[in-house]
Amino acid sequence: MNSHIEYSKELNSFAYKFITLSCDNFLISQESQKRVTISKMYYALYHRILEELPILQTSKGSNKHEAIEKILEKQCNKGSFYTKLFELFRDLKSLRVWADYEALNSIPNELNLNLLQRKLYSNINAEKLIY
Repeated sequence: MNSHIEYSKELNSFAYKFITLSCDNFLISQESQKRVTISKMYYALYHRILEELPILQTSKGSNKHEAIEKILEKQCNKGSFYTKLFELFRDLKSLRVWADYEALNSIPNELNLNLLQRKLYSNINAEKLIY
């Protein structure tokens, strides 16, 4: 991989295409398909943001996720674009926790993958995410 942006775009493309395939192709349930898609969507945004934060690229551990969330929250006062980016990151992070760790909990009722995918696409392709 040459960059976090390149990886981000590959993850986003995978998530978009994976959710449109028949679950029968993989012998998985629709819920499992959504879980995999959500996880990849989160990491697509995570790596897109990480591209603009070189200091975090070299740090180790899961604290990068929380650090990104704090950075995004601090820039909410710069305008609605940044507020929406923070909300998308927070929502995808929460959904990724459900997708990866809460196997016995059913899918959240309010989940709208199409809307999340549109928001994700526009942010991944934005010129700059960190103010």
